[in-house]
Amino acid sequence: MGGLRRRAEHGVMSDQTRSAVRPPAQRSREPAPRPFRVLVADDHPLVLDGLVRALLDDGRFEVVGQASDGASAIVLADELGPDLAVLDVRMPGMDGLQAMEAIVEHVPRTRVVLLSAFDDELVITSAVAAGAAGYVLKDTDRRTICDALARVAGGETVLPEAGPRPERPSSARPELTLRERNVLLLVGNGWDHKLIASWMDLEPEDVDWYLSRAFVKLGVDEPDRAVLSARACGLLP
Repeated sequence: MGGLRRRAEHGVMSDQTRSAVRPPAQRSREPAPRPFRVLVADDHPLVLDGLVRALLDDGRFEVVGQASDGASAIVLADELGPDLAVLDVRMPGMDGLQAMEAIVEHVPRTRVVLLSAFDDELVITSAVAAGAAGYVLKDTDRRTICDALARVAGGETVLPEAGPRPERPSSARPELTLRERNVLLLVGNGWDHKLIASWMDLEPEDVDWYLSRAFVKLGVDEPDRAVLSARACGLLP
């Protein structure tokens, strides 16, 4: 025993003593959460592309399908079974509301979020009654949209904040943010998106995003028409 103690004091242990000393157990790493699988449908290519980029950049989502009309969205939802289907309310042919009703009925595992430029209480109430899990306004910033979609995917219902929603006449002047106006102004002067991004210290996809929001507010789908419309409304010189 004395010899063992002397050897241990000098850093020498027998095989039996060494086997009793075990390294601490390593904690098992939890796997990274699976991204939410999303189907996106919008008939405006710029809006669709901007939303897809925002979802991919966010990191919490995987875009598994894209559509430009309600009928195609239904087919893709049935084939892919995504966690979320994000549908524009107004699309040609079958609109987002009709597509939502079909998806809710035939692909119940998929939660549906409607995107709209209009904060219409009647439409929102009807959408929720028909099974929508969320209703998000298109002029919301990208981070807030992504957070809203993640909350819906997690089981919540997300709607615009309650409050008075006066009906705006179609002839009313649209409200564009300063950045939306600046992007349109530079587009009207012939600048391309990369040059605009560099000048305004933005990413090129940010330019697309601001432009797509301006499209929605002005009710157009092309840059030239957006510039003309903004000038007609007195929003651009």
